[in-house]
Amino acid sequence: METINLNSLQHASKDEIKARTDAKLQSLIKHAYNNVPYYKKKFDSLGIHWSDIKGAQDLGLLPVLTRQNIKNNPLNYFVASSIPKSRRRLTSTTGSTGIPLRFYSDTESDALRGMTWTFLDEWAGVRPGFNRVWLGAPRPRPHFEFRHPIRSWFEKQWFKQPEDLISVFMLKAETVPGILEKMQKKSPYFIYGISSSIRFIASQIEEKGIAINNPPHSIIGTSDTLLPAHLKSISSIFKCPVYSRYGSYEMGGGAAQTCPDVSEVMHIIPELVILEVVDDNNIPVSPGKTGRILLTELTNYAMPFIRYDTGDIGIASDGCSCGRSFPTIREILGRDYEQIKTFSGHRIYGWEFEAYLFYEKNYKKYITEYEIIQKGTGIILRMIPSKAYSRSIENRLKSDLNLMLGGEMEVDVDSVEHIENGPNGKKALIRII
Repeated sequence: METINLNSLQHASKDEIKARTDAKLQSLIKHAYNNVPYYKKKFDSLGIHWSDIKGAQDLGLLPVLTRQNIKNNPLNYFVASSIPKSRRRLTSTTGSTGIPLRFYSDTESDALRGMTWTFLDEWAGVRPGFNRVWLGAPRPRPHFEFRHPIRSWFEKQWFKQPEDLISVFMLKAETVPGILEKMQKKSPYFIYGISSSIRFIASQIEEKGIAINNPPHSIIGTSDTLLPAHLKSISSIFKCPVYSRYGSYEMGGGAAQTCPDVSEVMHIIPELVILEVVDDNNIPVSPGKTGRILLTELTNYAMPFIRYDTGDIGIASDGCSCGRSFPTIREILGRDYEQIKTFSGHRIYGWEFEAYLFYEKNYKKYITEYEIIQKGTGIILRMIPSKAYSRSIENRLKSDLNLMLGGEMEVDVDSVEHIENGPNGKKALIRII
């Protein structure tokens, strides 16, 4: 598979980048039509030929691919018959949206993905020899497979967790000082990991006045959301630049990252994906508008993902003032399923609670961490209070939440000492029970 120097490409003209992207898309669409049963059937049923798709502007002619489409059909229905089994890598998502999704990735794209990862690290100022502090979920121990007994035996014998991993399941108020002390002994170092865990550590530093005498060179948050306000707050607390990296598990990660020069914008890697922000009718929204994120993966020929609904919500953008020509998205706001529905049918997303509570009503200094649970006719704000929290703050908090919900739902607040991570290490802003 062709590779290119991304450092050079980022400064190419928009026309040159579009021409490359469109050529890669045309090649993928032709391949999918000729070799993947799902796409052949879909295109024919819609009266579309692969040659009708001449560029990203024509993607609207194609249907959206959802997780449910894949789960409702045999996996081979989505696999390219022309790609040898040796190029297919069977993997699965972490199951954050429910049942894990099994799919094939294309091993021939590994080199480009690795190069992209290095490129994005360099955007964050990471250089060879830097020590990584990884805040993540431990890898599951390999299962023994009777079909592959020798391989399974070796995998179990040689299985090791990454040496730089700090398990997010260890993160509690009482463990943060020790973790920070361990981090600061590595120099130079950068932090990479689950965004909600990075935010939690930052909140503990701020609340307890923990000294950061050896700041990280930079911080890269991934897996869940870092809004621009988070980037600024964490940067101030850790005394270093902070970046948000976006990519779904199905796409191999590394699809976009905060601009090195303009923290309010994220650049998309056009060699890997085409990203669309669309409305409920799957039509691209105008810049500044919010919509669902669809990704077309340009390098997976084993099991193509074309207009794949990621389940994420974002704000469209029309460029960046930094001078780079890579496509942009303004913000990744969170997951589509993280929403509360009021009795009148109004939807309130997790990121809206975040913006309202922390940045409009300024409860940041009172709430260390939280989740919102919808239960029956009301919601419960389950949260870890800071030392500044009081009963009068709780009463005001309930009143503000009632105002936000239009008085349509009962509101309760539950103070706890710890909020558990999900099995994949992430923390959901909203749960429905």
